[in-house]
Amino acid sequence: CVSDEQYFSRAERGCVDCPTRGRFGILAAVVFALAGTAFLVYRTLARIEAWGRFGDRATHWLNLIEARVGVQPKFKLLISFYQVAATLGPVYGV
Repeated sequence: CVSDEQYFSRAERGCVDCPTRGRFGILAAVVFALAGTAFLVYRTLARIEAWGRFGDRATHWLNLIEARVGVQPKFKLLISFYQVAATLGPVYGV
C-alpha cells in the first residue's frame, strides 16, 4: 500500500484503511463508566445501614473481595484483554 494510513488485507485482497483511534476512545469511555458504576455501587452498599442483614452481608463480601484482589490487577487484566481483542480483527480478519 502506498499510504501510511492503509494496510494490506488478505481477506479483502487489497489495501484497507486503518481503524480510527475513536474506537479506543469509545472502549476507554465504556471501561471508565463501568469502573465508576462499580465503585459507586460498592460505596453505596458500604454506607447503607437501612438494608439490614443483606446490607451487612454485602458489605462484608465486598470488603473481602477488595482485601483479596485489588483494583490494579483487575485493571491490568482488562487492558491486556483489550489489547488482545483489538488485534484479532486486523490480524486474523475476525
